[in-house]
Amino acid sequence: PQAINMSKFFSGQQHTRIYQQFRPSYPQSLYSQILAYNSKYNHFQTPFNIVLDLGCGSMQNTRNLVPMANKIYATDIEDAQIQRAQKIVEENGWSNVECHVAPAENLDFLPNESVELCTVAQALHWMDFNALWKEMDRVLKPNGIFAAWCYVLNEFQDEEIQKELLHLYKDVLGEYWAGNRALIDSHYSTVQWPAFGQNLEEIVVRDNRTMPFSSYLNYLRTWSSYQMFRKTFPEKCDNDEDPIHQFAQKVMRIKQMSSLDEDVSFVWPVYLYLMHKPASNHE
Repeated sequence: PQAINMSKFFSGQQHTRIYQQFRPSYPQSLYSQILAYNSKYNHFQTPFNIVLDLGCGSMQNTRNLVPMANKIYATDIEDAQIQRAQKIVEENGWSNVECHVAPAENLDFLPNESVELCTVAQALHWMDFNALWKEMDRVLKPNGIFAAWCYVLNEFQDEEIQKELLHLYKDVLGEYWAGNRALIDSHYSTVQWPAFGQNLEEIVVRDNRTMPFSSYLNYLRTWSSYQMFRKTFPEKCDNDEDPIHQFAQKVMRIKQMSSLDEDVSFVWPVYLYLMHKPASNHE
């Protein structure tokens, strides 16, 4: 697909703060899979020398890469995200992280064949694949690893609650998702991976989560479809017509909850794809 302008979904410091606070982090088991893949095929010494994190957003992925690399370049196309990311870097004292406002398809600040590991967490579907693969072929070292993953709609054990979540996702907010959402719904299974990608592996990590229902609702408010709904119908938000409020009321009735502070539990399936460049351009 062609790259989509993310600024209309993620612009503004307020939404950036919400995004940073309530978007899910990623399980350590996912990073163990990346390290195991490196040991299996590539044998770069760890920590990696240079790691690139594309579409870093508010550092949900980058923070887990910090102990894995001598140097991390974190990039995002949205200036507000990078401003917030830079503050997070400074607050945590991550001296090995450098932030750049840059499209994933044009990384002029990186020399050829310099990156040992590139990660793209829940952002690949915003990018122009043909241009991205060309740039990855340029910046990755021989044997350099490309790792991309997405999480799909979470799974509640209660079928009635899951039915209400699907109703919110598809019927209520479905038309407000960007066209690239189909890639997430197919958990990237339809992506045409780059010709240079060798030893492609798909791994499903099932992440068990428990959190206050209020935090889960705030995660739903980070959905780009909900943000577009807010811009389209501001008069229907933050009141009884708000679709997230309506979903909350239904779930509280089903679970007989008396407070939004009560916990909810669910599974987040994360789909991880790993591949690497050939050892040389002659392979």
